[in-house]
Amino acid sequence: MRICAICAGFASWYGGVEIALNYLSQYWVKQGHEVYILCGRGPKAMPNGVKVLKIPFISRKYFDKLPLINRFLFFLPTFELESFSMLPFLLPRLKKVNPDLVLTVTLPETMASLLLGFPTIMISQAGSWYRLNIYKKVDLIIVNEPFSLFRLKSMGFKVKLILNGVEIKNIEPSFLEEVRSKYNIPKNGIKILSIARLDSQKRIHFLIEAFKLIQEKAVLVIVGEGPELQRLKQMCTSIQNRVIFLSRVPHEEILALHKLCDVFSLPSSGEAFGLVIMEALSSGKHVVTNPEPVKKFLLNDYGIFVNVEDPKKYSQALLFAATHKLDTSCIKFKKYVSKFSWEKIAQEYLDVFRRVLQERDKIYDF
Repeated sequence: MRICAICAGFASWYGGVEIALNYLSQYWVKQGHEVYILCGRGPKAMPNGVKVLKIPFISRKYFDKLPLINRFLFFLPTFELESFSMLPFLLPRLKKVNPDLVLTVTLPETMASLLLGFPTIMISQAGSWYRLNIYKKVDLIIVNEPFSLFRLKSMGFKVKLILNGVEIKNIEPSFLEEVRSKYNIPKNGIKILSIARLDSQKRIHFLIEAFKLIQEKAVLVIVGEGPELQRLKQMCTSIQNRVIFLSRVPHEEILALHKLCDVFSLPSSGEAFGLVIMEALSSGKHVVTNPEPVKKFLLNDYGIFVNVEDPKKYSQALLFAATHKLDTSCIKFKKYVSKFSWEKIAQEYLDVFRRVLQERDKIYDF
């Protein structure tokens, strides 16, 4: 099968969708499939057989600096604007690849695939109401959490639930020490980690306000970039020796940071899936967050939920999580985390791809 996935970013340090496509594509190649990634940012080539075709585009960081455009297109997130900028170059590249099936994430990518008549499966992201018309035209919508599944099914769309995965592996102590040294992560004291695109929806300012109450006992590591970065750094002026800001951290080092820190926290208003949350949990770390539905679904019995808008309660929850280790040795925990292995998830995708191609002209119910 010749599979083509399209995304604006394919770098290992970028967002959850990009990281997911990285793992999925590698597994599909191992299973004997031909895989193309059409992207704006990312490596020029991959050693594992995944074929990467770079497409000119305008990075979201430039849209972040253009408030007039953002105000005019307020309903479109900047990653959609990135994809729109790819369209003139995307169409001829996609036509040349001539895939058996196209996997898309954003509205412009999907429009391009449909325009060329390819079987198209779209990964939906929560809250994307402006995509409803395009949902009618794709062969299948894939969602990563049950709330979107129920909502879209009730509207009559063809939809399938496939969870995102996490890499479950041991990390060599020597590599952990290398990462610790590279990013100046202290050996002693409480270390709190947060990984996110730094925009208003992630609400990292709530975490900083809570951290200020316990900063004498802890260090805060914030990984990410985005339009809120400078404002967040200004918030940390009085505690700058206790806060470490990092950006463009390769994914293998992200996994090491999870191991090196004591607790993970993400106070975002909502998540389409929250890959970093599951990576933290699979690393054996408590996750302190707000009781948002997707997060409650993901963390099951293992999350510590708190009102993140209350700095005192939030800081107390962080301290509790850092000083009460998660029991990762029990069979129940291991069984739960194993549900999210990339190998299992990638095979689910392949099964769906085959069924869509076999039954494209039929009415089917997933």
